[in-house]
Amino acid sequence: MRKLYIVIVLSVFVFGILSFMHIIEDEVKFYYAFEEKIPLISVEGKFVVRYRQKVEEKTETDQLETLFQDISVSWQDDRTAIISIPKRSDLADIRNLLESENVYTVQPMYRVEKGAEMPVTDELVISVPDQNKSKIAKLHEQYQLTVLETNKIFQLLKVPEGEDALEIANRYQESGLVRFSHPNFMASIEFSQAIPNDPYFLNQFYLRNTGQVFNPVENHSGTPGADISVMGAWEVTMGNNGIVVAVIDAGVTSNHPDLPNTRQIRLNGSNFSGGNANDPSPTGDNNHGNACAGIIAATRNNGEGIAGVAPNVNIMPIRVTQYLFATTISDAILFAVDNGAHIISNSWVIPDTSNPNHFPVVVDAIQYAVTQGRGGLGSIMVFGAGNTARHDQNDPGVVRFPSNVTIPGVFTVGASDRDDLQANYSPTSDPNSPNNQIIDIVAPSNRANPPAFGNTEHNEVWTIDIPGNPGRNPSKNQVGNIPAGEQLPDTGLNFLAYTGRFGGTSASTPQIAGIAALVLSVNPNLTQWDVFKIITGTADQVGGYNYINGRSNELGNGRANACKAVYAATASVVGPDYLCSTNTFTLQNPPQGATVSWTAFPSNLFSNDGDMGVTANTGPASLHNRGFGTITFLIETDCGEVEITKTVWVGTPSFTNPTVDGNPYIIGSCHGVCPGFHQAEVTIGGLTNAMPPDVNWQLSGGPVSWSWDHFTSRITFEVQPMTSFPFSLNGTATNPCGSTPFTFCFISGPNCPMGSYALSPNPADGEVVVTNQAATEEDTDQAVEILIISHSFETVYSMTAKGKKIRVPTGQLPNGQYVLQISDKNGVYRKHLIIRH
Repeated sequence: MRKLYIVIVLSVFVFGILSFMHIIEDEVKFYYAFEEKIPLISVEGKFVVRYRQKVEEKTETDQLETLFQDISVSWQDDRTAIISIPKRSDLADIRNLLESENVYTVQPMYRVEKGAEMPVTDELVISVPDQNKSKIAKLHEQYQLTVLETNKIFQLLKVPEGEDALEIANRYQESGLVRFSHPNFMASIEFSQAIPNDPYFLNQFYLRNTGQVFNPVENHSGTPGADISVMGAWEVTMGNNGIVVAVIDAGVTSNHPDLPNTRQIRLNGSNFSGGNANDPSPTGDNNHGNACAGIIAATRNNGEGIAGVAPNVNIMPIRVTQYLFATTISDAILFAVDNGAHIISNSWVIPDTSNPNHFPVVVDAIQYAVTQGRGGLGSIMVFGAGNTARHDQNDPGVVRFPSNVTIPGVFTVGASDRDDLQANYSPTSDPNSPNNQIIDIVAPSNRANPPAFGNTEHNEVWTIDIPGNPGRNPSKNQVGNIPAGEQLPDTGLNFLAYTGRFGGTSASTPQIAGIAALVLSVNPNLTQWDVFKIITGTADQVGGYNYINGRSNELGNGRANACKAVYAATASVVGPDYLCSTNTFTLQNPPQGATVSWTAFPSNLFSNDGDMGVTANTGPASLHNRGFGTITFLIETDCGEVEITKTVWVGTPSFTNPTVDGNPYIIGSCHGVCPGFHQAEVTIGGLTNAMPPDVNWQLSGGPVSWSWDHFTSRITFEVQPMTSFPFSLNGTATNPCGSTPFTFCFISGPNCPMGSYALSPNPADGEVVVTNQAATEEDTDQAVEILIISHSFETVYSMTAKGKKIRVPTGQLPNGQYVLQISDKNGVYRKHLIIRH
């Protein structure tokens, strides 16, 4: 009995060990590629749902969203959905919640070690040698499989409801009766454009995000599609080598293996820091400039490293360092412009200031770039907004100078993350701030930096590095949970010439510069403002944020889409600028195979928009039949909808919103004016500088001295004490469709004051003396109010004083034309004041 007892115990113990080992082996999932076991890793929080019958996707999505608050659903076909529920990983729990007569199987999402996802449904595929077909039929009966298809290569089988296709496929392979057996994995494919052979391209989630694991250290993957859609853009262009992108930064390595000197414009005088003025290479371990340049233009398909956004364009490195004179920054920008830079990428800010005019010398250099660059078309200026936010601590951050300059068309770039959400450090727009706190657009970068989120997030943008030990690879110091000495990457050709540890708005900024390079590659005649409007206008409004008039505070106009931007730059609407009767508008260079539709808006300006011929609804001379209209072509492309628009002026010019001295002018009546200086203003509708090409004014009556400023649509006139009333100013505006008249009529104002004032000197410099010519020294005890009013009718200075002569300081006011208004007991006097320092 004792021996039997011992044998039983040992048998149970050995059986337990074997069972435990079997459990461990079962936990390591795999599939067979012929005889090779390929490990499969479960993707936490992601599942594949297979339905018994076809479903209506929107209805089913709505039902799923009622079950799971944080779910996202991606439909692969009308029976298969991939669902992501980040906070859930228990398969049995998911299956219980998804109990439905129409749900056939629920499987975890798997991926292979290199990152590709491997969705398993309810099907497996096998290849059976002829001699084994009868034996296989018995296996089908044993596992109750249904044969869906048989051909000369494979049999497609369906597993019973609730069964595991992966497990059954492995049993078939292990039977020895088949050449191969594996689940009928679903796979995404891409047309035409091959994946480049750059080995780290799969890690560049910002260029192509399929949900792959791109950060092998933190095991991070993203949301499919949360990228800048560069693959679609590459179908059209990879950049033109005639386009030059200046990178004002810490320098670019000479002859980097992924950015050789044949792709760099290395100029004498391009080093604005210490050392050799003619060598813009980085010094020490400062890889920042390399990293930015690599994102823009690293060589594509060369068998090593990464791929740039615009891999055929040229980089002009301009080296600056951390501490510079303001004039040095200005000089660097001017150097780039004057040496032919089409785009200037700036992944830097001035710390601790959000004043948009912090350095006027830098502001003017930027203004010079956008007005004088590219032969007057304007260089594209791209600035990072800075990494000042901590949204995990409710700190919205601020946009730093010079990213917040108030110059139209200068890009202020924030950062999104791998899931199309606002990056933790990326500032939020504040439309109410006087300091131009506006994000224009974002591009993907890392989610956060230590210590946010418990040091679990780090820089994870892949780009080029200083070759060898300098730079970011290997790391020099411990950052968060990343130890000093980390190598990322640690394998591959010249792997120390690359890094997976770049990030911030420094990484999103060169992506926008690269997209601008692609846009100019297909249409080099675009102005700086055209490029800004194209890139911001084609951005994807992602993240679930509140977009008002196309903008959100978190992501600006949205996450950039290179594919749509390139299509928008390629296509254009051809037709006249003025629509007087019937004309034809066509879309030039539409994407091949794209679906195109079009509309004309607003409808009251057009009689017919049913085909390519548009008739102007000019009708009788009425303000309702004249104005700006928009012809819009909507292009359906593989990367989304793209709108191409053309603004036209319909009919003859229009006169609207007339004012005198900033007050409304009633059309059809005469306006009362007193002696003194006055300004009449009217909005004249047209296309050239917001007005028609020809406006003519004539004076009827008088005598009055007057002048007309066609840039502001403003008439300035001086009424003399002896002026004869009534008098009128008669204007005629003319464009190719005809002419429109308008009349300002004036009569003597009621209760005009007696007396006069004189200004001296005029033009004034530091001060102007206001002299009451009608009063004696003894008659000036009554205080008078003096206002200086700007060209835009804003009071810029006010004071109250007594005396025959009153000194009014003007040194604090900019040069220009003003109205000096004096109010005394008798009335209001208006005088023309010129300030010239």
